[in-house]
Amino acid sequence: MGDQGVQVDRQELSPINFLERAGDVYADRVAVVDGPKIFTWQEFRGRARRCAHALRKAGLQHGDRVALLAWNSEALLLAHFAVPLAGGVLVAMNTRLSEREIAYIVQQSGARLLFFSPELEAQCAAIPTSVQKWNLHDQWEPFLATGEDEVVDSWLVDEEETISINYTSGTTGRPKGVMYSHRGAYLNALAMALEHRLTTESLYLWTLPMFHCNGWLFPWALAAVGAQSICIPSIDT
Repeated sequence: MGDQGVQVDRQELSPINFLERAGDVYADRVAVVDGPKIFTWQEFRGRARRCAHALRKAGLQHGDRVALLAWNSEALLLAHFAVPLAGGVLVAMNTRLSEREIAYIVQQSGARLLFFSPELEAQCAAIPTSVQKWNLHDQWEPFLATGEDEVVDSWLVDEEETISINYTSGTTGRPKGVMYSHRGAYLNALAMALEHRLTTESLYLWTLPMFHCNGWLFPWALAAVGAQSICIPSIDT
């Protein structure tokens, strides 16, 4: 048989697909607990959509970098979905780096927007004023309120596009960025879910920093199976 012009149904591999599915399949299950804040998967998906729309309203263009300097939190977890959902690239920065190193990463990655935990504001002092900044304590919810829960039109053209840039700690020089693709993140997230035998009953306590290799892809792996995140900013010994 010759080519009859049959169209092949193809979906680009992206871990964002896990969230869209989780919002339906695991709608009423708890997605994240962050202190007194508790959100189901349906609510969490709505917040991710709202944040994505808000980022676009703030001027985000396809491929723009969005930096976060934040403790483990619902906001940082949400950014793992909302930033790529909006068409941007997530740059989650090491909270232990100096003011000079943070400024270098923002400049080198080309980040145009920055969200930060208020306790880490001093480390943002050298970042140029041209970078839009939001405090995650009192500006996060108002920022989300500028968006809406409607489905976000995808800007993803190719699954090999960059989803995040992770930086080394700079022990042998300046921090160096490593780019993850949507496809790589999707496949590795599934591998983590399988290797660690994650299920919908799993509870994941965030002692691993989410900035570290995107929390070893667990933000996306947990969404794939509808498991629950429990966020703590740090370990109190």
